[in-house]
Amino acid sequence: MKKLLRIISLSLLLITYGCNTKENQNDNLEDTSEESSDPIENYYKLVIKNLTGDSLLKSINIVIKLNVKVLSYSSDLYPAYSKTDVYPNTTTIWDLYSTKNYNYPTDENHGVQTGTYNREHMIPQSWFNGITTPIYSDLFNVYPTDSEVNAKRANMPHGDTNNGTIVTGSDNCKIGRSKYGNISQVFEVKDEYKGDIARTYLYAACRYYGDVGKWNAEARSVFVTGYPYFTDFGLTQYLSWHIQDPVSEKEIYRNNEVYKLQNNRNPFIDHPEWVESIWGSYM
Repeated sequence: MKKLLRIISLSLLLITYGCNTKENQNDNLEDTSEESSDPIENYYKLVIKNLTGDSLLKSINIVIKLNVKVLSYSSDLYPAYSKTDVYPNTTTIWDLYSTKNYNYPTDENHGVQTGTYNREHMIPQSWFNGITTPIYSDLFNVYPTDSEVNAKRANMPHGDTNNGTIVTGSDNCKIGRSKYGNISQVFEVKDEYKGDIARTYLYAACRYYGDVGKWNAEARSVFVTGYPYFTDFGLTQYLSWHIQDPVSEKEIYRNNEVYKLQNNRNPFIDHPEWVESIWGSYM
């Protein structure tokens, strides 16, 4: 009888200890799930930050495509530019291709090229091969630019030219043979915007890594199926621009304003060091 009582007492003790242990474990889980006081870091809390390469890219992708609001190309983008792409304390559109003073909404392009700005796909829409949603209206890919300069750029990739020709009406933009790789024509922007463009292409590779390999033959000059998602030209060109032209206040402001509208961010503006973590072996 005494032996039986000892066994029952021991069993109760083990049950009590186990419950307390589980409670302590739950307390620890609650502590680790607390949100950061920094709203930007809180946005990235699901990213597994000790990863590298393709694994980190895919971890970031989960976050930047989560709960995204897909905007309307026809009705949302021009009004959005009045918030995302204006010079400080003005209504003047900040154009990466020219220095012309365009204003919202009077100078939007509604069928007239001269003296207007329009919606420029940095990754050309002709490359998408019918896979248009949501990149077709993604503000991180579609910027306001001078209509005539945009038309001259057409669907060329962006890149450094080898003694390129200045584009008439532009702010020192050039068209010419690529300095890197065997590409007959690329479109070069002025130095202070090269990082902006590079981080747009890097964002596209991260956000749409599952689509870039399905785009058309023209896109093959820049993107490939599977990690690292870029051709040798794409890696050399956009990694060098990313380093050459660090993140600017303009980009930070635009990133914050786009977030308000479509509920995602460009991770390579918030965390430029992630570029090296993902593609460092190619730098």
